[in-house]
Amino acid sequence: SNDYSGAAVDGGQRLAGLRQRGMIAGDALPGYRAFIAETYGPKLAAIGFDPRAGVYEADNGDRQKLRADLVSLVAGEAEDKALRARLATAATAWLAGDKAALDQAFFVDGLSAYLAAGGPAAVASLFDKAMGSDDTLFRDSALAALSGTGDTETGRWLLDHIDDQRMRVSDKINLVQVMALEPETRDMTYDWSVRNYDILVKGSGIFAANRLPTVPGRYCSVEKALAVEAAY
Repeated sequence: SNDYSGAAVDGGQRLAGLRQRGMIAGDALPGYRAFIAETYGPKLAAIGFDPRAGVYEADNGDRQKLRADLVSLVAGEAEDKALRARLATAATAWLAGDKAALDQAFFVDGLSAYLAAGGPAAVASLFDKAMGSDDTLFRDSALAALSGTGDTETGRWLLDHIDDQRMRVSDKINLVQVMALEPETRDMTYDWSVRNYDILVKGSGIFAANRLPTVPGRYCSVEKALAVEAAY
């Protein structure tokens, strides 16, 4: 209930971090998602949500941020079906050319919902649209949605297509970093980054040197730490 958005969603984001580290998993996931929905769903309902562009432009910045963070928690962590359906519909319309259908504040969540609803065909379509776009915000949002699915099939598909000639070095590093955050795609991504280290650092200089060591950052064991140190 804190007036400051950062404080209002901090608990949920910390719990999301525990899920990403694999500390909330298996049989605990349904209870976790229900708790997030029960805690943050009413908060989102209270301030209102409409995915269309510009609907909340009169709100102050902190309230806009709060709404965007709540959408991420309820749609992404709680996997609320109704909210995901609204976001998927809006994203589908936006991708079809209706630029008023989805506000940029909800790009990643909208595109994530689009992927969840559309399956492998949506993955291939969104990847192709992102690679053909010069809109940095859309391109980065699409890659964030693609790499953050937590789906092993999607993860393998992305790693198989990371050598696409339209992929920038920054795209590849962003993709690997985000995929390494999700438990389902973490191992394949880390292993790929070790095998293909030269691909990631070629032409990227200081950017790769600063960012690649964060790829195994979600692991938590002495044994893995030793393996990472040896590999990197």
